[in-house]
Amino acid sequence: MCNIPAQNTLFQLHSFEHNVAHHCNPNELGYDNDAEIGDPILRFHPDLKSSWLQRYQHITTFILMSGGTIKWYFSDLFSLVRGHIGNIDFHASRAEIAMCVFFKILRWVLGITIPAYYHGWSAAVTSTVITFAVSAHYLENVFIVNHIQGPDAVPNPNSHWAIRQLEGTYNW
Repeated sequence: MCNIPAQNTLFQLHSFEHNVAHHCNPNELGYDNDAEIGDPILRFHPDLKSSWLQRYQHITTFILMSGGTIKWYFSDLFSLVRGHIGNIDFHASRAEIAMCVFFKILRWVLGITIPAYYHGWSAAVTSTVITFAVSAHYLENVFIVNHIQGPDAVPNPNSHWAIRQLEGTYNW
């Protein structure tokens, strides 16, 4: 297990989500956020319980992946307010939360409101949704093929950290 500082802030949030919650214990249920992502609709880890919904996973994965970056856009704000992301606790000050809200609003103003002024609301919203969906597929298709592709990608939790990194990753 990795050592986790007692207090983490907004600026460490994404780093901790990926580097601590994922890479300290790759592909281990209860430790790695990615191992349980989409459960119970999607099943990416061999030790998760099967459900009838997963019979259609080849369709639902494509549909749900389209909303990945929109989900990330909002989930980090919710994580800041809760003080918890995946299996990591942290503290964010009110100033940090306010700054996060400010930049998220600024992103929408620059990405939707200004284009809507020049091109109309439907064009602005449509282009934003398409941008989010394309970026989600780009990122998530790279991630999915490199992680949790079967029982041989679940490393022994007693192995050295570096060995777990190699055993828990596929290269394509």
